[in-house]
Amino acid sequence: MRKISYLLIACGLSFIVAGCSHIEKMHAKYPLAVYFSSINDYITVRAYSQEGSPIARGNIKVFNDFDRVIIDESLSDRGIYRFRYPINTVKLTVIITDNEGKQGKRYIEKEDIRPVYPDRYSQWWLNQ
Repeated sequence: MRKISYLLIACGLSFIVAGCSHIEKMHAKYPLAVYFSSINDYITVRAYSQEGSPIARGNIKVFNDFDRVIIDESLSDRGIYRFRYPINTVKLTVIITDNEGKQGKRYIEKEDIRPVYPDRYSQWWLNQ
């Protein structure tokens, strides 16, 4: 019984170490922090460096489900870019590149986007 408990503890610790090393590899490949917020179907993307300063005039690329580039623009001076979530798209991949070549990556899925309030175009409340 004691050997089984030691074996389970060793397996659990190895899973934790393997998960931490994977996170560390991803952070080394994509060191920039990319955040998003949404109001209805408008997405606001913010990018920050490791020190916490915004990525001014960085490049943003947004890929759709089929890895096609749908947006290739530059960020504002405050590290912000706003766009509308495309119709019939399930998942977007956002990649931010700063002037030094460092990158940040974020996945945005359709189920993450929820309507906050009805807008003038939906008018669902008139039909009730």
